[in-house]
Formats: sequence, C-alpha cells, structure tokens
Amino acid sequence: MGSRGESDQKASSQPSTTPVEEERMKRLENLKFALHKVQKERDELRRILADYPGKNLNDRNKFESEMLMMQHEEVMTDMKKMSEQINTALVKCKNLTLENDWYCRSFCPLLTECFELKNNAQRAWNEYKGLLRDQIALEESIKETTRFCGEASMKIRVTSSLR
Repeated sequence: MGSRGESDQKASSQPSTTPVEEERMKRLENLKFALHKVQKERDELRRILADYPGKNLNDRNKFESEMLMMQHEEVMTDMKKMSEQINTALVKCKNLTLENDWYCRSFCPLLTECFELKNNAQRAWNEYKGLLRDQIALEESIKETTRFCGEASMKIRVTSSLR
C-alpha cells in the first residue's frame, strides 16, 4: 500500500525531458563510460607496475599522478565542451523564442482579420439566402396576383357583356 503511493509520487515528481536535456544525459553517460574505461586502464597499469617490485615507489607515484592529471584534463575539456554546447543551445532557444514572439505579433492581427472576414462572409451568405427566399416568395405572390387580376378582368368582361 505504501509502495504504490511512493511510486506514484516518484512518477509525478519526475520532470519531462527536453531534447537538450536528453542530449546532455547521453553525453554524461558517454563521459561516465569513458571514465570507467580509463579507470580500468589505470587499474591494469597499476597491476603491471605492481609486478615490478624493483621499480622505485616515487616513479610509480609520479606515473599515477601523471595519469590522474591526464584524466582530469580530459574530463575538464569534456566539461568545457558540454558547457559551450549548453550555452549554444540556450542562445538558439532565446533566438527561437524571439522569432516566435515576432511571428505572433506580426500574424495574430492577420489571423484575427481573417476570422472577421470569414464571419462577415458567413453573415452575407445567410443574408443572401434570406433575400433569395424573399425574392422567390415575391415572385410567387406576383404570379398569384397576376392570376387573380386575370380572373377578375375576365369576370368584369363577362359581367359587362351580360348587361
């Protein structure tokens, strides 16, 4: 019961990763792998040096110190490159944000105008359909009035010829 709540809490507290963060994580894993490889090589060299008891202890310490310095320099170089890559990514992100803001300021009024035109066109279309219905009704009324007038004219002629 308690472990489910903890796993839910862990899942919800994990932030989503961005491509930049994923790239950094890959780079960190590569650095860890490289460090592990160098440590194995160092251990192997220590084992080899241990097999030579006649060697001077100072020489061995000096060698190990040089190896550690080389490893340190390599890690520091990699860290500097990673820092530069992060800075480059941040600059790109800032530029894209500025560009996105520009597009929003430039095209949002156009989109608003487009929606207004679309709504106006829809209103005009609905008005046109209403006017068309009115025109059809008027034409039918004219036909009916013409028919009634014709019938009335006929009745008037018939009544006047009978007198």
